[in-house]
Amino acid sequence: MKSDTAARCSPPRDAGFSLIEVMIASGLFLLLLGGVSTMFASVRDNYHDSAARIDAQQSARIAMEQIQRDLQIAGVGLSRLQPPFAIIVPRADGGIDMRVNRGQITTFLTTAMGNPASDLDVNDASQFTVGRQIAVYDATGSIDMIEITAINALAKRISHAGLSKAYDPADGAAVAAVQTITYRAVTNGATMDLLREVDGSGAAVLATNLTVVQFSYFDNAVPPAPFTPTTLAQRLVIRVIAARIDVQAAGERFVGAGRPTITLTTRVTPRSLVLF
Repeated sequence: MKSDTAARCSPPRDAGFSLIEVMIASGLFLLLLGGVSTMFASVRDNYHDSAARIDAQQSARIAMEQIQRDLQIAGVGLSRLQPPFAIIVPRADGGIDMRVNRGQITTFLTTAMGNPASDLDVNDASQFTVGRQIAVYDATGSIDMIEITAINALAKRISHAGLSKAYDPADGAAVAAVQTITYRAVTNGATMDLLREVDGSGAAVLATNLTVVQFSYFDNAVPPAPFTPTTLAQRLVIRVIAARIDVQAAGERFVGAGRPTITLTTRVTPRSLVLF
């Protein structure tokens, strides 16, 4: 009886956790927290990687779409009588110059010019301005790019410098106001920036982190074959221009060969081509 009474009267044991139980629970919680953190970091890194790839792809796509538009309209409207032609100038640095008609401003020679000569007698000189770049060309395939030095609108005369030959109305000699669109790559550390310029100024960066900027030319064979145009005769048989750009994804996690690269290519056939 005494033992039963003592058991009933003794204070109850505390209902808390022992030290060992707390340590085990803490360890399990840390393991769970570590797993969640690792998973979160992996999700975060994958998100940043995907965002970097998307940015690179978007940058490459915008640049390529601009190149396609310029190639397709280069030279269109340079003559009201002859088929439109493109004036494409491969650059020594691997880029390209494109001559684009500016506002359909075209006039024709009225008298044969001497050789050499500094004046062009035309049907209408009123639309031109001093300092404007113009294309002088004829049906023989000759083309010159010059700058206007003076204009006499009443006499319908344009003064210039730099023509390579004497142009004659009998050959359909014409004058057109043009602008030059230039694509060139500028080294920026280990990669390049793709620049687009109009008339040699106002350079705009179309894309960064490029590793390849390439323009290729194909002849009129069937199928067209790639070649390097070095003479006027060779450039007259170009029918297709191909462009390629490689853009690397930017990000601190991407190192060396592990850096993702977006490659875009296009093949453009302008309506007709005259290259010099």
